[in-house]
Amino acid sequence: MNHLSEDDLLAYALETCENPDRIEGHLHSCTGCNARLDSIRADIEIIAGVRPRTSRPHAPVVSLPASRLMKIVHIAAVIVLSFAAGFATSRFWQHEPAHVTPATTDWVTPASATDAAACDATAMNVRAF
Repeated sequence: MNHLSEDDLLAYALETCENPDRIEGHLHSCTGCNARLDSIRADIEIIAGVRPRTSRPHAPVVSLPASRLMKIVHIAAVIVLSFAAGFATSRFWQHEPAHVTPATTDWVTPASATDAAACDATAMNVRAF
C-alpha cells in the first residue's frame, strides 16, 4: 500500500489540498497515515499558539547635539558659498589680455660714411608707443 506523503497530509490538515476525496479515502483504511495526520495537526496547533513579538528592538539612534549639528551645517554652507562666489567672479570678471606692441626705433644716421662704422647700439634712440 502506498502511504500519503508528508506534503499531502500537511496540505489536507491546512485545508489547501487539491483532491481531498483521495486523501480521505486513504485515511479511512490506513491507521499509520491517520497517526501521522494527528501528529501534524498537533504541530500546527503548537505553531498557531506562538504569538510574534509586537515590538521590534530598535538600534539606538546617535544624534548630535543641535548646536554642534548647526555648526557643521554653517561651516558647510560657508564653504559652498565661498566656492560658488569664487567661481562666479572668476568666470564673469575675466581680464583683458595684455597687448604688447613692438617698439619702433629711429636710427641715428652718421654724418659721414666713415662714422658709420663707429655707430653702434648705444647711438640708437628708442621710443615706445
